[in-house]
Amino acid sequence: MRLLFTNANGKASLSNKKVISIKKIKKNQWKVKGLKAGTSTVTITAAKKKYKAKITVKKAVTATKIYFYDSYKAVHAGVGDRLDLANHLYIYATKLNRSQVKYRSSNPKVVTINKTGSAKALAAGRATITASYKKTTAKMTITVHALNVTIDALPQTISSYNSFDGSLSNQCQVNAITFEKSYYAYSNTFSLYMTISGTKTMTTTIANQMCRIGYKLYNAQNVVVKSGIFYSDNVAAGESFTTRNIISASLPEGSYHLVLENMA
Repeated sequence: MRLLFTNANGKASLSNKKVISIKKIKKNQWKVKGLKAGTSTVTITAAKKKYKAKITVKKAVTATKIYFYDSYKAVHAGVGDRLDLANHLYIYATKLNRSQVKYRSSNPKVVTINKTGSAKALAAGRATITASYKKTTAKMTITVHALNVTIDALPQTISSYNSFDGSLSNQCQVNAITFEKSYYAYSNTFSLYMTISGTKTMTTTIANQMCRIGYKLYNAQNVVVKSGIFYSDNVAAGESFTTRNIISASLPEGSYHLVLENMA
């Protein structure tokens, strides 16, 4: 604060030194600092005149705002997906300490969340995530979608036959199948890849020849939604192979069953 329009050297006094402090920094100029909530009157005396200013100090707000960004108030995810919710949470507070933010899932069987705000989708369903900082809270929902694919027991032997006379061309044993699923929220669909590992067990033609493995993908209503052929690399009898192929780039959530077939 400053006293203007006088050459006299002013002196300052306070009515309540517990509320504010005052320090003279140059002639007729003072620095005032708030100490606690309350009211104090500053009196400046100069040339036998008094000038007064009433100062009110308000309690600092420790946390005024906490919310998830609009794009993250309701999100969709696939089983197995991880979501970093902390990066989508806005908090305005004085002396903010993010380690004091607490997260809670309303349905831990569907979505779990750790103390740093990293969530993992475990099963199909919906969970509400609550983030709290001191006495303020923010909420968002996560809807989890699932794509389940089953297959018949392995190993399975797949035979290829000559189309002109129906004679056996080669046989391959499928030993293992793994699936890779990625969820796309914008279309509410999954991509589905399949990796097949196996061994060529016999051939009646040239030594190095690919294995042909037919497949059909059935939905829960036992309707074929995808079908095709997987081709391995060229392998000789006794050699192993691994091949990765896409089944679908846009498959609705749900339960499916994959059947391997012989090839004519």
